[in-house]
Amino acid sequence: IDIKTAITVIGTGAAKPTVSCSKAEGAVMSISADTMLQNLCVKSVRGDKSKGSLEGGSVGVFLRKGKLTLEACAISSAEGTGVALGDDWDSRSTRTFFIANCHIGPCGRHGMLLNPCAEKIIIKKVVIFAVEQCAIANNSADAAITDCVITTSQDGLRMNSNSRDNEVTLLDSRITNCIGTATNCKSTAIKNTATLTLTGCTIEKCKVALEVNGATAKIVVDKTNSVKDCTDANVIKNDGQLISGEANMQQDT
Repeated sequence: IDIKTAITVIGTGAAKPTVSCSKAEGAVMSISADTMLQNLCVKSVRGDKSKGSLEGGSVGVFLRKGKLTLEACAISSAEGTGVALGDDWDSRSTRTFFIANCHIGPCGRHGMLLNPCAEKIIIKKVVIFAVEQCAIANNSADAAITDCVITTSQDGLRMNSNSRDNEVTLLDSRITNCIGTATNCKSTAIKNTATLTLTGCTIEKCKVALEVNGATAKIVVDKTNSVKDCTDANVIKNDGQLISGEANMQQDT
């Protein structure tokens, strides 16, 4: 489905397969205009895992431009990414993204692939599960993530400042059972800064709780956060900065 004019689509409920696609490539829903999707179940059931969403791989919902609001939806992509935002420079100045009360997964690649928008991306009360690569892969986008759950993924939140400065806040959220890293903040360009701030979060049963990589990458935490049953509480690479507030993350065993 290729949406090119403003529309609101209200489905019969996220538990039912309202929109599905069995083709091997591309998006089930491609968005190029202001769109609200509510109470939909969107499924991509086939694909090629070797292709990313920006390379023609399978995607549940692909935002190219315009404003996209997702509420009370269930989105999965068996061989690809659940929700992806395009990376073309011309569309960034007009694109906005809001998602709330949704479930994303299972996904063969990423749960969400984020690229910069005109405004801060808002993610609220979203559950992301059973993702083979990264639950939220963020390429230089500003985002506020609140009251979310990430579970049973390779990596949880991975942010990379590769084209511009970016800031992400993670508030009152829980990341569990990641085979790799729960949170990863990386800057690959010395002129760009990446800042991840955690407040009121719980990270448990992951290999690494916090990883910061690069001299202009920074993770900020305080005593409201906790780490439980992780192999490593933190990993610092290439002069990355881990900044604690009143107290370090509490490592419970």
